[in-house]
Amino acid sequence: MDVDGGSFRRQHQSFPSASFRRPSHTTDVTPTTDDTSRQASLHLDFIIIGAGIAGLSAAYALAKSGHRVQVFEQARGLKYQTGGVRLPPNATRILTHWGVEKELAQKGSISTSSSLLDMKTGRQIGRSAWQAALFEEMGSSFFMMHYADLLDVLFRLASSAGARVNFGVTVESVEPARETGTINTPIAGPASRTLRPTVRLKTGERFHADVIIGADGRRSMIRRVVTDKDDEPEANGLSVYTGSVPAAKIRNYAPLKQLVDVVWPFWLGHRRIVLAYPVRRHQEFIVNVLWEDRSGFTAAARPAVIDSWDPTTSLTSLRYKEGQMDPRARCLLDMVGPVSRQSWNKIPPPETWVDESESIILIGDAAHPQGPVTGCGSYLALEDAAILGGLFSRLRSADQVPTLLYAYMDLRKGRADGLVAMEQHNVEVGMSSPSRIRDGLVRWSALPADVPESGPTETELAEISEVWGYFAIDAADEWWVEWGLLRERSQLRM
Repeated sequence: MDVDGGSFRRQHQSFPSASFRRPSHTTDVTPTTDDTSRQASLHLDFIIIGAGIAGLSAAYALAKSGHRVQVFEQARGLKYQTGGVRLPPNATRILTHWGVEKELAQKGSISTSSSLLDMKTGRQIGRSAWQAALFEEMGSSFFMMHYADLLDVLFRLASSAGARVNFGVTVESVEPARETGTINTPIAGPASRTLRPTVRLKTGERFHADVIIGADGRRSMIRRVVTDKDDEPEANGLSVYTGSVPAAKIRNYAPLKQLVDVVWPFWLGHRRIVLAYPVRRHQEFIVNVLWEDRSGFTAAARPAVIDSWDPTTSLTSLRYKEGQMDPRARCLLDMVGPVSRQSWNKIPPPETWVDESESIILIGDAAHPQGPVTGCGSYLALEDAAILGGLFSRLRSADQVPTLLYAYMDLRKGRADGLVAMEQHNVEVGMSSPSRIRDGLVRWSALPADVPESGPTETELAEISEVWGYFAIDAADEWWVEWGLLRERSQLRM
């Protein structure tokens, strides 16, 4: 192993200036300096494909642990999305631990309640009111944040920790580590015959690393390398639209002002959902619309399946019958300007996140693909990164790498697959018909409308605690105490 990273630094210097671009963002975030910050004894070379939430989070967590990290992103700068992200306590605890609590307060909006409304009548189906004591027990609050604001924070964190983020880079292929009779920068020293995995760019340049991380989203190219499968999305005839409205515009309409000033509203109907939530300290509202294409468009105008955000759409093409929508929801949709649209397609979760060569892994939506704008995407990506960084902060020898990669997958896969399935179930239930079935099946986020002062049941609290009370950094440390140290001690006795 080239422990001192000399060859990797030479690769840095050989990058052609025209091929790699950086946006004009500052790097003024100071990394956390708490006593829990830990540096690995052995520093690896990581290449991360994709500079979204998952990629930048992992870049920070690994660089903070002392590893040499590069991120390759095809876009020419940070790839902003129109919408927002929802960050429950399990996510905000990670961000607070990373030292960006101030940015959360400045750029986010705290959510304390939501209301489920019938799409047609506006009748309240259920509500939730998360009490301050619940958040105190969880150790953090529930924040709403603009996607672009979170991405800016993560980019500055990653850069400040020493990760290099390269923009305008198109990855042509990724080759796993392979057995060979020729020794060439081996991962485990002169006795090893395993080459490091390789990233080949469209320019023909090739870069080697000890571990390659696929953070390239739902239609991940790296996932095909890891699983040797090309998973086709399952179309369900639904599209997601996301846009935003200035809060001042909403508050000019009294019935809507009264609603959004108090709660985070969900309108639920057959094969359609409209929801709005505040960001940027309640100065802006993100609006998400989930709509059935077959009823939403004329045959001539029906859009093709789109698996990435199409930024050229407006909500004027949505069709509904007069009297079939709460006037407040209709007014809100009329206020939304240009929106981005993406087809809501199901992609089955991969069976494994670690390739056969044990040198390529998946994180974020590449590992646990889900529908666009589902609530758990952002916080699962942050958890992935926190676990990965925590495990690799313990690295002492190259032969630990496969163990830590599988530990990462074991710690994350069951939780991620379960939460993605739960989110999909909640969406399907919220769009189901008849309404009496839907109203009876909506899960723990809805409390009975006729008892607004009641709190969650014990079962609901248990589910909330399982999701929101999880702290990924502690989970990584607990794994090390239970299994990592045991493995090290057993090797010492050999």
